Amino acid sequence: MIRAVFFDVGGVLTTPVNTAIPDAAKHSNVDLAAVGPTMRQMFTVDDTADNPSHRLERGEITFDEFLAETGEIGQEIRKLLHHEAPNSMFRFMHRHDEMNAFVDEVRATGRHVGLISNVVAEWLPTWSVYVDPIERFDTVVFSCKAGLRKPGEAIFVKALELSGFAPNEVLYLDDGPHMVDVARR
Repeated sequence: MIRAVFFDVGGVLTTPVNTAIPDAAKHSNVDLAAVGPTMRQMFTVDDTADNPSHRLERGEITFDEFLAETGEIGQEIRKLLHHEAPNSMFRFMHRHDEMNAFVDEVRATGRHVGLISNVVAEWLPTWSVYVDPIERFDTVVFSCKAGLRKPGEAIFVKALELSGFAPNEVLYLDDGPHMVDVARR
């Protein structure tokens, strides 16, 4: 029996990230064909100790420190991902009202609801708009606060420990199939 449902934020409780970034690139005059593959490689591969984007999402370095480590491509990434950039992805990502209503429906059934999300510390004020009010969630595991990130298994184990549920009692919703596969394991 499913006793808890955990949600990702970006792409689940928001409109898709994979449309927000191309919109940001278009409005920021960033050649996504040139920087997109590098960004995808940086952020989506399995968790590694020394990858700057992974250190960023685990809260080990600031966004500016991350940009300094990315070299020339850093200025293009800043235009797309920095929360203060005028045409960043946040201008094009919006709260997904239907999925947020589903969170409330799940909660109304008496089930535990939680969040497991990779997020940069500087993004937290913006991220909070997507999940407001955060108090709806019984368990919140943000990568930058936990020092863990998806698709590493440890972040899912941490969510289980904090919630007190067994893996077979939890449903996890994410827009990344690889993330779901790791959670399932």
